[in-house]
Amino acid sequence: MQHTPVDKFGNPLCALTVHAHPDDEASKGAPTFARYAEMGVRTALVCCTGGE
Repeated sequence: MQHTPVDKFGNPLCALTVHAHPDDEASKGAPTFARYAEMGVRTALVCCTGGE
């Protein structure tokens, strides 16, 4: 069983990354976010593009 990291108030930690293009996350922080996910931090990715 994996321990979920919490803040000083006992709330589960969450991390959000926001990028302009769908492939930007691969070159800008992917290893860091992968590590957070391995540690049990809830992670989310937002891509801000019109889909072109």
